[in-house]
Amino acid sequence: MLIVIFIVSIISFTMIVKTITIYNTMKVNNTINLIGSSYNFLQTKAIINNEKGYIVIENNKISAFLNNKLIGERKIEKNINITMSFKNNQIHINKNGNIASAGHILINCGKIKRKMIFTIGQGRYYVQK
Repeated sequence: MLIVIFIVSIISFTMIVKTITIYNTMKVNNTINLIGSSYNFLQTKAIINNEKGYIVIENNKISAFLNNKLIGERKIEKNINITMSFKNNQIHINKNGNIASAGHILINCGKIKRKMIFTIGQGRYYVQK
């Protein structure tokens, strides 16, 4: 009887740990999607309006600015740690929709870590595990 309870408790513990890992992975992926869609939105607006813009990520918010005017804001889930390598923690986009300076964003939640890398002049980013 004790052996059965022991086996069931080990299986239950393993399932809980895997569920937490899956949940954290989903939170990180959702954050990447939010940052990416905000970047694409600002990039499109910059090209259409022929104006410069930038994105700021702070206080669990992603804020997009075009010509120093707030044009969009999205909330990020709690327990997500974001570290940016950009100057003043701002992703600047020029009038052509290209990124003004290269950098990366580190996104962590628990043991799940991802890096969004923005390269200069391409107007794109890619995600690295």
